[in-house]
Amino acid sequence: MIGLFGLLVKIESPGPAFYRQRRVGRGGRVFWIYKLRSMKHNCEQGTGAVWSSGKEDPRVTRIGRFLRDTHLDELPQLLNVLKLQMSLIGPRPERPELIASLEQDVAHYRDRLLVKPGLTGLAQMQLPPDSDVQSVKKKLAYDRYYVQQLSFLADVRIMLCTALYMCGALSHALGQLLVKQYGKEVERDYLLDLIEEQQQQPA
Repeated sequence: MIGLFGLLVKIESPGPAFYRQRRVGRGGRVFWIYKLRSMKHNCEQGTGAVWSSGKEDPRVTRIGRFLRDTHLDELPQLLNVLKLQMSLIGPRPERPELIASLEQDVAHYRDRLLVKPGLTGLAQMQLPPDSDVQSVKKKLAYDRYYVQQLSFLADVRIMLCTALYMCGALSHALGQLLVKQYGKEVERDYLLDLIEEQQQQPA
């Protein structure tokens, strides 16, 4: 499956199918994380490390949007798990370029570094991706709770939740692909109707 999606990434946009990025793990140790590329190649070359702006982020490719919505872009991180740099469950690892400022703005931020980062986690199952400092503070509350309440039962429940979430996300993403073209045509016709109505209004 990873190879198939890698091929689709290569077909849609120039650049490598996979990429690696520095992340901070347990105890502040920096390691390379692996992902399927979901954005245009070298899209941060002129801006440096920045948060994604969400659904409308122009850097995300079409296949990249599908991979992000279903979290399939994270599958190559199983290699990080095998290398003992990550675990299946835990706080998601952040980039060192962002951590430097987050530690100044968010109290107790380093508490999330007391355990190995994970492929999925409690915060990821409850909250959307980070978009600003306030969202980081809220997600940190979930990460700190997980660290303090660490247990096998909690990991099992988070893993089951992740499996159910991915099944739902995959079904939703595939469903959207089936009708997306119709939606584009409706939006186009709706916009043309609005323009026509404005042109017909008296000056």
